[in-house]
Amino acid sequence: MYARTYCEKILVQYEVSKLLSKSYIDVANKDSSEILQLLLMDPDRLPLIKEFIRYNRINPENISKALADRVSRAIVDSGNSAVLSPTRSMSVSGVIPLLSTQEKATKRSSTSTPVKAEPLVQTSTLTSKAKSSIINQSVFQDFLGLTTKPELVGKHLLDFVSSTSNPPLPPLSEVEILIRAHFCFLFSSSIDGCEKVLRFIKKKVPEYIKAKQFKLLVRLVTGTKQYNHMQYIMDLLIQHDQFELFLSKNVQSADDKKELQMTLYNYLKKNYPTHTKKLELLFLHFTMYREFADTTVEKAIEKIKSTTKFSPRDLIEIMDNYLLAAENYTKERCYELASRCIFMVSLIELQFRIPETRILNLNEQQAKLLMHSRREFKDALIVANAYNLNNLNEWSKAVYQQVVCSGNFAFYEDLINDIPLESPKDLFEELVKKHKSEPSKNLANFKKLLEKLPDIVSRYLIAEQLGFSDVCQQILAIPGIKNLLEEERDIR
Repeated sequence: MYARTYCEKILVQYEVSKLLSKSYIDVANKDSSEILQLLLMDPDRLPLIKEFIRYNRINPENISKALADRVSRAIVDSGNSAVLSPTRSMSVSGVIPLLSTQEKATKRSSTSTPVKAEPLVQTSTLTSKAKSSIINQSVFQDFLGLTTKPELVGKHLLDFVSSTSNPPLPPLSEVEILIRAHFCFLFSSSIDGCEKVLRFIKKKVPEYIKAKQFKLLVRLVTGTKQYNHMQYIMDLLIQHDQFELFLSKNVQSADDKKELQMTLYNYLKKNYPTHTKKLELLFLHFTMYREFADTTVEKAIEKIKSTTKFSPRDLIEIMDNYLLAAENYTKERCYELASRCIFMVSLIELQFRIPETRILNLNEQQAKLLMHSRREFKDALIVANAYNLNNLNEWSKAVYQQVVCSGNFAFYEDLINDIPLESPKDLFEELVKKHKSEPSKNLANFKKLLEKLPDIVSRYLIAEQLGFSDVCQQILAIPGIKNLLEEERDIR
């Protein structure tokens, strides 16, 4: 088993030497941690790097230092910044000299002429593709799998940006490294580490504000996704009128995009509910039609509740809000909610036509009284739809008041034409109940209305209940009706 493991290690060392374009002896004799630094310059070789770490038993501390060093350098280089100076290295320099055996001997034998070390891999080896991929979130996460202690990578990254003995980093590079440090702690479930990063960020925020680096603040919020802890940054962006920068943020993942849009929505709704322009920009940017519609309806309701006497201008404003809400509900296929908005538009139009009567903002009892009292069926229907009273019980009360009590037979005709009744008999049974509880003196109207019930048997039975003997005699004079009545009684 030992021999096999040793052979596999030799094979890995050989593959590494080929990758680095050096002899096997050079690679085998060099410190494994330094070789690891060089291998990390080519993130596409991750499987080989894993094998190299395993067979050389590199400890997590050295792995973490190498990872942090490589990632931080890649971040700085990708920002078109100068390569880090040796004084800002966390371990060894980014380009490690590796002397051949002959060069070592030459150096030992000479004290007067220094021998220049030959780099194992030149700086140019780190291509732009490698630099971009090593700082890519998914690739970076794969790299963290090289160590059993990713929190150490986060610690070294945080130390890297917080060290006062090093030259200052470009702000963009600093922010990106802080985001990676936070991710390392989050990846290893280190709450203390996350809090350290957040505290350090809070100390740096005034500097970014002073330098007007508002985009970096947005990047910190979206990069760490600590939306609750970083609401103070959102407040600062609002104060400096830079909140719209969140909307220019390009978020690739659908889940991340959804999380960002809901966070911004809830934040504005809770803390800045009157900033309607910002909400509208948010809705339009993220195509949040449902939320846009909800907010527009809330505006309309608020206006209705806060107004005692409606001017034409007030009514137009409320109507426009409901129309806009209906349009946006339709885009989200919320057709029932869109219909509710159209019902309210009709109610506002009714208020326009009847300014002397209070139509809007009625309680349930007031709405019922208004519905029952309207002589025009279409007006009653508008009230019924808007106040959710479109049911058999309320229509029976409206018919009783308008037709039985007032003789307004056009009301009933319009009702059955606009709302085809599945069973007219049910409506008449409700009218009977109403008559028994509140008898009307206009029996002639009830008898005339009863003639409009198409089911002759039901007509006879209702007339019999109400004691309309003359109506019963008229029905019994119809040939064959007695047999139908006997069959109906037998069934019952």
